[in-house]
Amino acid sequence: MKWHRTKIPQTRNSLPENGIYNKKYTNKHGLEKGGKPFSIGSLLSFLSNRHLLGIRIIRQKDGTVTEAKASWPGIIDEMTFARTQERLAKNKNRAKPEDWKTYSFPLTELVQCGECGKPRGGKSGTGQNRKHLYYGHPQIKNPFSRDHKPHACKVKNVLALRLEDLVTKSLQKLLDDPNLLNEWIEIYQRKAESELPQVQSEQKRLDQEQLTTTKRISNLVQRVADLPPEIPADAFYEQIKQLNQKLGELKAAKENLKTKSLDLESQAIDKEGLKFKIRRTLANLADAPKDQQKPIFRNLVKFIEINPTKLKLGLYAPTQLKATGTDGQPTSGSQDFSNFSEISER
Repeated sequence: MKWHRTKIPQTRNSLPENGIYNKKYTNKHGLEKGGKPFSIGSLLSFLSNRHLLGIRIIRQKDGTVTEAKASWPGIIDEMTFARTQERLAKNKNRAKPEDWKTYSFPLTELVQCGECGKPRGGKSGTGQNRKHLYYGHPQIKNPFSRDHKPHACKVKNVLALRLEDLVTKSLQKLLDDPNLLNEWIEIYQRKAESELPQVQSEQKRLDQEQLTTTKRISNLVQRVADLPPEIPADAFYEQIKQLNQKLGELKAAKENLKTKSLDLESQAIDKEGLKFKIRRTLANLADAPKDQQKPIFRNLVKFIEINPTKLKLGLYAPTQLKATGTDGQPTSGSQDFSNFSEISER
């Protein structure tokens, strides 16, 4: 099976065809027991279980959790497990097809919690008189875990219509109050100036890590060359493969930091271009039905962070190159976008 190419429902449906079932075993009398097909929930829990790495989860009476090496070997490596968790997390908050829903939740994939950092998706609950629509934390229980405590965040759910109204009003306030827009741009510029040294420091760290990784690969290749023919080199080849993959990731991270550093050094917010973009977005939102507003929001809004006392927005803002001549006037730049943050009270 091509696990990396199939979706969870497709994988679940194909497991019985390959003789794979949930909780299937043979008892001491030689009789087969269990053998039920995986559900989507049990398959998700299985894929999230660290037992796959050969690690036991030990829960103490005081609630603390520790890990220990299990008596069974792991069947996947750490990198594969981490990539699987990353993909499952993205899938959980991914926008669902419109025909699945009675409400489109146009801010899906933009909303995140300011306390725990986790994404908030659209969901609904039925009250005494009507259905209520929220952006909130998903409530997915893990049958392999005894820890089913609710989220500790103070704000667990936000009414969908209220949040959408707050976002549009915040954008309108930017147009109505020039001083507020100037303040937000200053916040971004101060953040960019303070962030640049950190980016440059991280670039140096990645340079050193890339050099170390390259040396490790070279040493392993030399050790393989010096091995006697009767000794297998499979373990060395696996290490070389993993290090080469890490090297590729380091190079990609360095390239991203290089681009970010250039943006921070050479670009500034185009105030008039941003005002035009906000005005156009609000006009398009006013004309579009709810199920067509998602791409309009995403063209301007990068994220919406919910905190107990405030709402934080990240916007994609047009940029212009900073002035490098003696006339003090900025030179028009490309159509690339930078993002900046603003804070408004809830």
